[in-house]
Amino acid sequence: MTLKSGVKSIFQPIDGEKDQYTVLLNCIQNGSEIRVLLVVKVTGDKISEMTYNTVRQEY
Repeated sequence: MTLKSGVKSIFQPIDGEKDQYTVLLNCIQNGSEIRVLLVVKVTGDKISEMTYNTVRQEY
């Protein structure tokens, strides 16, 4: 099995949230592939707030 890490998707801001972006990352943690959902708020040209959470895949 080949594990690849990196940016999976970048989502455009939704209406009314023009300064907020969502990024889906594929990461490797302790040899296991995980997905992390990163929500970024931008003020001017800089990140002013960032939150993240792991995303579980349902089987």
